[in-house]
Amino acid sequence: MHFWAQVAAEAAMAAGAQGKFAEMDHLIFSKQGEIPRLMQAKAEAMGKSAVESRSEEIQREVFIDLAAGLGLETQRVRSEMEGGAHKDRVKREAAEAAALGVNGTPASFVNGRYLSGALPFEAFKAEVEKELSWARDGNRPAFARGTNVSQLRASQAAARPAGPDPAKVYDLKAGGAPFHGPAEAKVTILHYLDYQ
Repeated sequence: MHFWAQVAAEAAMAAGAQGKFAEMDHLIFSKQGEIPRLMQAKAEAMGKSAVESRSEEIQREVFIDLAAGLGLETQRVRSEMEGGAHKDRVKREAAEAAALGVNGTPASFVNGRYLSGALPFEAFKAEVEKELSWARDGNRPAFARGTNVSQLRASQAAARPAGPDPAKVYDLKAGGAPFHGPAEAKVTILHYLDYQ
């Protein structure tokens, strides 16, 4: 995880508390190449050194500026970020992904089945259509159940990518995570990501 990922995730959660998680998530990803430059400019504007541009204070200020651009209540975002309102949750979710054996992001699970990497929309569409077909026809395969990849490492073929086994179904709970669509959807996609 790179140096500003934690603060970026906290900013996205703070935006989510105002109903704009997806918008903030998209904005952070679209600006990820600019973030270090924005931090340097913010440090300079605040009279800080180049070394201080990597500080958590400067990181927060940059993400608060991004939140302002989305029309969010910046004082609320600032208060949540400075008070650590989302810090533990972000760390807990990162630990959850690590416990599953996720060793890169993005990592996605479609109804508990692992998909690795930044896949095109068509790959997700095909997996969702497969799940819907199985649900409609009542013939979903009996996938092995897993809790983490350490159970599998010894038996994995050398060509198989590292990470959770795509042939297993993992019991994952979205909990209070930001979501789109109806709560009773037949297919859920859970993403673990890192702003990098």
